[in-house]
Amino acid sequence: MRGQDRISQLPSDLLPRILSFLPIKDAVATSILSTKWHNIWTIVPVIDADQNSIQVDEDRFYTIVNSILRHPMAAPFPLHKFILKCDRCTSHAAINNLIQAALDRQVKELDLCIAPHNIVHKFPLPVEVYRNQHLKVLKFSKVRVHDNEPPGSFPPGSFPSLKNLQVDISYACDKSLQKFYHHCPVLEELRMEGEKNPFRKVNCQFDVSSESLKALYIKLQSNYDVQYDDDEEEAEEIYTFKIKAKNLESLFIDEDILADYEMEELISLVEGNIQIGWKDHQYSMGDRTFFNKAFKIIRGLTHARTLTLGERTTGVRLISFW
Repeated sequence: MRGQDRISQLPSDLLPRILSFLPIKDAVATSILSTKWHNIWTIVPVIDADQNSIQVDEDRFYTIVNSILRHPMAAPFPLHKFILKCDRCTSHAAINNLIQAALDRQVKELDLCIAPHNIVHKFPLPVEVYRNQHLKVLKFSKVRVHDNEPPGSFPPGSFPSLKNLQVDISYACDKSLQKFYHHCPVLEELRMEGEKNPFRKVNCQFDVSSESLKALYIKLQSNYDVQYDDDEEEAEEIYTFKIKAKNLESLFIDEDILADYEMEELISLVEGNIQIGWKDHQYSMGDRTFFNKAFKIIRGLTHARTLTLGERTTGVRLISFW
């Protein structure tokens, strides 16, 4: 029938799930549609709070998101996912309050991108996140974690339920992200993604040590044309990964910066997928840096049942030397 409201006739428990696909300001706006829709937005399972989508000043942004998270009608309903993106964070206390509100609602997935007003003062992950029993998925960018200094000071019992972790390891990432992974006792999937900037000479040495890890994804891209010359400074190691994970089953590497890899005890590896090298650069037999790094990766994957080499790697006929 023409003009019939079919959406409102859907089961009541389905409507909040539908609204969860909308930006939070659009979800709230549905409250004016009818009496039935008046409070549905308060119990959506996913809250996506992006500072760019809510055009208000910083303090007002925090107030709006806090009122949504702590709405009285929402209290009985666990939160599945909370996404918080701030491009100009000046108040760590306000951010902590929003994260705590999500934790109070037993959030299972937390996605944080907190850009500080000063690149030196990155947002520290609150200790309540480490100890939360309900958190299973954690993604963050432009934040720092506890650096375990002095040794033994890392919050005890950290990440008791965390299964999936995704971190931004771009050139501006905090040094604290390099060695904390062994503090995640049940971690099964780790994704490390980032971008290298040619104007910052930083050496990042990541120690990925885990007995529970089953899948590791490393994706690194340069935002400029990389060409290595064995006699030039650019051949210096910028990113180094030391991987020690005896139960790792899947390893995926996709990068064009030619990072260095040290692999130990990958005795359970089932599949390896390797894509390295600059897309438009024609490597030749004289490119020793490329070949040395490529062979070093492959030697670390001797236990893999299947090995896939991407087109950027096979484009230099690497297999003919295997």
